[in-house]
Amino acid sequence: MSAEKTVTALRVEIEEVFALLDHWCGRPPEELAVVPEDVGWSIPLIIEHVGIVNRYLLLTLGKGVEKAVRRAARGVPLPDGESDLTIFSEIADPDAFDWQPPQHMVPTGALPLVEARVVLARQRRECLLFLEKMAKGEGFLHTVRMSVRNLGRLDMYQWLWFLLMHSRRHLDQMGRIVASR
Repeated sequence: MSAEKTVTALRVEIEEVFALLDHWCGRPPEELAVVPEDVGWSIPLIIEHVGIVNRYLLLTLGKGVEKAVRRAARGVPLPDGESDLTIFSEIADPDAFDWQPPQHMVPTGALPLVEARVVLARQRRECLLFLEKMAKGEGFLHTVRMSVRNLGRLDMYQWLWFLLMHSRRHLDQMGRIVASR
């Protein structure tokens, strides 16, 4: 089966990342209120940011997955092999590079944490649904350009992995906030 290892790795990562995000949503209020001087965002703002970024990445992913699935249905052959996910190691590292989000991805604080938790749960389900739609290798049949770190054209598996590594970046950031107290 084409992309079997990629799909398995993505499924495991989806479950783990979203479970960790959900865990952060349930942390004690005193931890959530800390606003570190060097970061500027509290944990609820970081969680809101992750949800905002996920929304935009999932919009692109959804369109890409639909195009890929249509191509597969028209008989475009599914390539053998796995997607290269190793190119994203530094995306998950908050120290690897400075990353200023565009203004529309900056959290406002208007989203209560209980609502952010619901949003993240829905996004987890979306990720799994998209992954299921491309379980046989369909994710190779469409690519989208990623400007962050000049990553170039990403297949749909890589696009989903990027979403997860961005979340990992902020999970690390939240851990550092709590550790610095």
